[in-house]
Amino acid sequence: MRRIGLSKDYTTVLATHHQDEFGELYRGFNAMLQEIRVRDEKLSQLATTDTLTGLANRGHALESLQTMLTRAQRLGGAMGVMLLDVDHFKQVNDTYGHPAGDQVLRDIAHILQANVRAYDLAARFGGEEFLVLCEGADLSATVDMAERIRAAVASRVYRLAGGQTLRTTVSVGVYAGAGSHATAMQLIELADQALYRAKQAGRNRVVHA
Repeated sequence: MRRIGLSKDYTTVLATHHQDEFGELYRGFNAMLQEIRVRDEKLSQLATTDTLTGLANRGHALESLQTMLTRAQRLGGAMGVMLLDVDHFKQVNDTYGHPAGDQVLRDIAHILQANVRAYDLAARFGGEEFLVLCEGADLSATVDMAERIRAAVASRVYRLAGGQTLRTTVSVGVYAGAGSHATAMQLIELADQALYRAKQAGRNRVVHA
């Protein structure tokens, strides 16, 4: 018990065959350790998850991007970065209310989760903007994935609480690569520039850097 207190290793389980007061003490201590493990898992999830959409949050996404980029640069591989922005999202909130806007964001999060690979990371980057990190993906693979996501969003009909229906679209900026001296923020900036061009070109499209 003293060792656990010093190491903070709450994955330990104290084994005992005692059926007396010592056994009760050990079982009580193990139950306490289990409660601490559950609490820590919840805290860890809260620290890395966007509460509205259930996707990774901005901070966790930036940390993951740096890890993926470092690995890609070390191995000489590639990775894809995708920035998505919901088109005319302010009009959705103004016309249908913020609950409808929240529903749109949650539905788009579900579309992202359904269309990315198990080892990719989808995150809510801020407001109505999403970030997808595609480890090991070249430009062709990243653009194909972005196009599937764009088409899935465009085809979705949102059914709102008052019986109204709504459709929306996303614009997507894509960058793929991992230059030996590139930084994580430079990759995001390149994807953001492509996203800006997608908006300027009429929205509801994928543009790559």
